[in-house]
Amino acid sequence: MSKILSFYEMAGREKITVVDYPLEFFRSVFLRLGGKDYIGIDPDLTKTQNEEMEALGHELGHYFTGAIYDEGASNIQICRAEHRANKWFIQQAVPIDELKRMLRRGVRDPWELAEHFEVSEDVIKKAFDLYSLLNY
Repeated sequence: MSKILSFYEMAGREKITVVDYPLEFFRSVFLRLGGKDYIGIDPDLTKTQNEEMEALGHELGHYFTGAIYDEGASNIQICRAEHRANKWFIQQAVPIDELKRMLRRGVRDPWELAEHFEVSEDVIKKAFDLYSLLNY
């Protein structure tokens, strides 16, 4: 199953409504309104399926880690929440054990790894940064 489908299924199981919504300044957002959870994805800012999957995965990271903040949040609170959401997404999209397997097989080019994991090269670079920080 593709990553984007698994993320949509995950959202469905958690009863998170995912909608296309023009956001202008952000490509996606997680909102909790009236006891319901929503993910809005701007279709104009997510041109490819990978971009949509990465936006959805990141917002699911906010949900699963509880990394939610409001308008009055400080920059530190926002950075922490964004880091937690990114970390969750990367660990789901590029699992460390599978990444290690690919590296042992000799697959080292970011574009090849991105193709294998169905993510952008930027996500692969972030995965290397995250896992090196975690001493994997």
